Amino acid sequence: MSNMSAIKDFDYNLIKVFDATIATGNATRASHHLSVTPAAVSLALQRLQAFYKEELFTRSRNGLVPTARAKELHRSFSQAMELIHHTFHLQDDTQQREIRILGNESVEEFYLSMLFELNLLDDLFISFHRKKHHQADEIKRLICEGEIDLFVGDMPINDDNVETIVFERLSQFVMVCAVDNPLAELEKISAYNFYAAQHAVYQNTMQENVYSNEKSLLSSTAEYPGRRKIAYCSDSVNGMINVIEKSSMVGILPERLARFYMNNRQRNLVAMPLPEEVTFRPLTVYASWLRNRNKFKKRYDIKDIVELLRTGSGFRK
Repeated sequence: MSNMSAIKDFDYNLIKVFDATIATGNATRASHHLSVTPAAVSLALQRLQAFYKEELFTRSRNGLVPTARAKELHRSFSQAMELIHHTFHLQDDTQQREIRILGNESVEEFYLSMLFELNLLDDLFISFHRKKHHQADEIKRLICEGEIDLFVGDMPINDDNVETIVFERLSQFVMVCAVDNPLAELEKISAYNFYAAQHAVYQNTMQENVYSNEKSLLSSTAEYPGRRKIAYCSDSVNGMINVIEKSSMVGILPERLARFYMNNRQRNLVAMPLPEEVTFRPLTVYASWLRNRNKFKKRYDIKDIVELLRTGSGFRK
């Protein structure tokens, strides 16, 4: 069965049966939970199994035991169910459904786009603003004065009136290059390859020195110490990728972000593991919002929006 055919024919009610069977341990208890017959549960599980090559359950004295593949599917299905659950907590008052978000290009493309693809933000008016030259104090002012409702970015906002949480921590990085770059044919990238190549980098502001964090980004065990050959800087990730696609330059991206641009945006890139000698520090993404939002008559719960964004990003491979 092709992927498109499977998506078209898939009955999403099977997810409820699958979840109940794993939660209860056998078809009989699942049938009681769902108020259907055990035969209906067994038939539903057979229909679900038809969509997957790997076995989903094995039988034991105590009932049905989910396989590793079933557990993996259950985690993904649970995320989908959690996303749907959160939509019920969003405010239905049409006059109070605007949310103003400040973030960079990747926040808009990587996090927000997933929720629109799943039709989970249809009852909200989203006003997104790109973070360009904002410093932490300016972002704090925008939040405290109610000009933005949510900031998602790489800096924590420290203020008693602002709630800040770690939204995500990206720790796996890859080197990307164009599909026709000779480096793409190598089985392994060496430290020599890494330093010999010209790099395109992303930088947030014109004032930022692209070399300022170089020493802390690279492992001290590197065989070829020194700075990378930075040949292009951009405050746009798409701009950086455009240059990499059309040249012999390489770039460094969090692995999940690289896979997103390759798989979802169909960019002509190849992702390769970094040399063992080269280590990049984890990139922490924060979410910040005003603690007392009643001041601006915001009736929806920002935490629900944040959890939707965070849970939705888990679907990105």
